[in-house]
Amino acid sequence: MNKIAFILLFLISCTLVSATTLQGTIYSTNLEPERDVLVEINTVPEQRLLARTGIYQFEVTPGTYTLTAQKKDIIITEEVQVLTEGTFI
Repeated sequence: MNKIAFILLFLISCTLVSATTLQGTIYSTNLEPERDVLVEINTVPEQRLLARTGIYQFEVTPGTYTLTAQKKDIIITEEVQVLTEGTFI
């Protein structure tokens, strides 16, 4: 009986966790996906990835974040506000 109660409690608590997928593609001035761009988002802890094909994806909770893309000496920063769950591009 305790195992069943534990499993039910676990399943209920899983639905209480909210997450949002923030994804996108970084484009060059020629409107082609830019390769090898370092992308960071100021979540806690901070997330960063090297977008080898220009595509990035982060899992975040609702809030306001700073998204930064850097390639060599070019740095682009954008503020992103996440209000609800879902997938946003």
